[in-house]
Amino acid sequence: MNIIDINDRDRQMLELLAQGASNRSIADSMGYREGTMRVYLHGLYKKLGVGNKTSAVIWYFDRLKEEGRVAEGLPAVEALVVQEESFGEEGFWLRGGES
Repeated sequence: MNIIDINDRDRQMLELLAQGASNRSIADSMGYREGTMRVYLHGLYKKLGVGNKTSAVIWYFDRLKEEGRVAEGLPAVEALVVQEESFGEEGFWLRGGES
């Protein structure tokens, strides 16, 4: 198993993602612009070896479980519901095959 070293910013992003925060709200809470946050999130996904938010959150919960910790204020993994993400300024919603 590869050891992935995550820093404080990575951990904060993962915690906010796990709480269902949008890119915009993560950016606001961390003091970045939304575009900058997207770049940081994609860098985090690459570091973790995952392709999207859902996989990153699952990775995070798996690490917490391995460490015998439960993230404070986060739902149980079984109850985790990933929110749909809006696309663009118009707020179009992407759902399995719809546009």
